[in-house]
Amino acid sequence: MLDLANDKYGGNPVSGDTGALYLKKLIQRFDLVDVWRKLNPTDRQFTWQTKRGNIKCRLDRFYFSSSLVRDYDIETDIMIYPYSDHDLVRVLLTVDKATSNVGPGVWKLNVSLLQVQEVREQIASFWEHWKDRKNDFGNVAEWWDYGKLRVKSLFLKYSHKASRKRKQERATVLNRYRRIVCKTNLSEDEVKELDLVKSQLETMDLKRIQGNKIRSGAKWLESNEQPSRFFFQKEKRRAVKKTCPALRTSDGRRLTEQDDISKEQVSFYKELYSEMPTDKVAQDRLLNLLDRKLTNEQRDSCEGQLTVDECLVAVKSMANGKTPGSDGLPKEFYLSFWDLLKEDFVEMANYCFSVELMPESMRQALISLLFKKEDPELLKNWRPISLLNTDYKIITKVLVNRVKPVMPIIIHPDQCCSVPGRSSEDNATLLRDVCDYLEVNERMACAFISIDQEKAFDYVDWGFLDRILDTMNFGPQFRSYIKCIYHDIQSAIISNGYVSEFFQVQRGVRQGCPLSPLLFVIVAEVFGQAIRKCPEIQGLRVPGGKEVKISQYADDNTCIVTNSYGLVKVIDVFNEYGRASGARLNTTKSKGLWLGRWRSRTDSPCGLTRVNTSLKIVGMQISSHGQRLRPNSREY
Repeated sequence: MLDLANDKYGGNPVSGDTGALYLKKLIQRFDLVDVWRKLNPTDRQFTWQTKRGNIKCRLDRFYFSSSLVRDYDIETDIMIYPYSDHDLVRVLLTVDKATSNVGPGVWKLNVSLLQVQEVREQIASFWEHWKDRKNDFGNVAEWWDYGKLRVKSLFLKYSHKASRKRKQERATVLNRYRRIVCKTNLSEDEVKELDLVKSQLETMDLKRIQGNKIRSGAKWLESNEQPSRFFFQKEKRRAVKKTCPALRTSDGRRLTEQDDISKEQVSFYKELYSEMPTDKVAQDRLLNLLDRKLTNEQRDSCEGQLTVDECLVAVKSMANGKTPGSDGLPKEFYLSFWDLLKEDFVEMANYCFSVELMPESMRQALISLLFKKEDPELLKNWRPISLLNTDYKIITKVLVNRVKPVMPIIIHPDQCCSVPGRSSEDNATLLRDVCDYLEVNERMACAFISIDQEKAFDYVDWGFLDRILDTMNFGPQFRSYIKCIYHDIQSAIISNGYVSEFFQVQRGVRQGCPLSPLLFVIVAEVFGQAIRKCPEIQGLRVPGGKEVKISQYADDNTCIVTNSYGLVKVIDVFNEYGRASGARLNTTKSKGLWLGRWRSRTDSPCGLTRVNTSLKIVGMQISSHGQRLRPNSREY
């Protein structure tokens, strides 16, 4: 059994999970759902019991594919069955409900075409002639955008031609196979021909499986295993995680038609990304607390036009196999044709920065929604990932490479995200050491306050971001670059294979942009500094005299407080930070872990959820005794 607390009564409380690890792996591999538990999340019913009824267990369970659970109406209940010591589990599957329709999706270049000499020659020939047509367009940005469309059409034309040829070749081989297998008493030559035909079909199928491998994102292939099932299943699991067959609106309506789902998604994210007023007085007070700033020399290292060498470094540093944006051209395309494109690319990028406006394709993002947890019919439980075109990501990667060297200068050591030489292990080690210290000094009072933010990346106010950059002494050119990449940007939702209308985005840093984590950390530094500078918040003074008040990893904030008023003041400081930046506190998910002599406390100041034994911080469960529980306690 996987859930002894709910599926067992009586007997040894820790007995009954034999084989649970293997069952969990099976469930994960095939994306299965315990359908009775899904429909009855808190009920305690059992299918077996001893004669005396002192031990009861829910041993009998049906596991269904999660896609089946989503696409069909399923009812299940437990019924008395007098002819066995096990009760009957009845499942009713209504199969006349239509499965959710899946749209055509968005085109993505098959990178294997980059190895085809005929294709490479066509692209090179086209672009050499395309260079001569720059004067036919209003500016180089328009010329670049239209050129990408022409390149895409060349790839599509060749792909359709190659696909027809493959189908014809497979049909010919299959006809040969059928002619042979329908015979009896095959000759030696016919046996050899049959083996040859089988080998040809296997080669064709392996090429088809390779496509599933790319779509699934798998990075390895066991040579001794038939791979098709593994990759087909992984591709299916990825698709299920992105599939949204139904949504519930704020007024309780349930939407199942694709048009209604798309409209609801657009409405939700259009409101989420709409500009909201901020408190300029709060901004002024918080900005005055910042004391880590760039020197003029450090400032100048982030200035200047983009160069060919910088862009090549950026391209090479990007990972292979990443999903591109609306133009479908991945990093592999740019690396393969860099010598051909480099001068035009850099000319286009610097032109865009000079006019503070990107080409239309680089201003538009496709938002792919990834289900996180809890109720999939609520949009707040989906994570929006912006699929951005690779040319845009090359430009922002150059800016990343300029900013990263100065991050340790402007970001306090309490923050470990996106700062060279720091990692989440630093956060976990600090908090574990604090717990260990309080184990020895148990008369000391202390609490970890884990601050959870709603849609942290999506609420960042651009005006406040610019003021922070100015306060930290970033130069005018770099700040104009940041304004440019957020000027007049739009997004559309891609859901169930359909792309919605585009809508304006007026705030937030896009999850999926290489620069976003650094920009968010720069904004989050304001909150960290406000906590450190607040005299009413007393941190823990560790051996050596250093006072520790906060540990940060991006939006994962853990405040370390040793006075009761400080617990209240942490929330006050965050609320002021929220008025300045747009951030919002999620009180239902913000938690407190009491340590030292506060372990016996039962109150929950400011509505925080109190936990007794452990707290999830930077992806790990930190126990009140300093132990890091992993990997079983960690969510992946």
